[in-house]
Amino acid sequence: MLAHGNKTSFRGLCIKENVIWVSGSGGTVGKSTNGGATWEWHTVAGYEKMSSGILRRWMKKQRS
Repeated sequence: MLAHGNKTSFRGLCIKENVIWVSGSGGTVGKSTNGGATWEWHTVAGYEKMSSGILRRWMKKQRS
């Protein structure tokens, strides 16, 4: 189960082996490095009001 503390609508998903990134409303980004067993949650400063397309580009940059 995913829990963040805020209502978030997830729109972006990227999976590569055991690493999972999700992005959603309010600049929320989640990352799991163990197939979803545990998650790190972040709100990306400056992305709070941007579309999920912008967040997907940010996530792609983080993976490289």
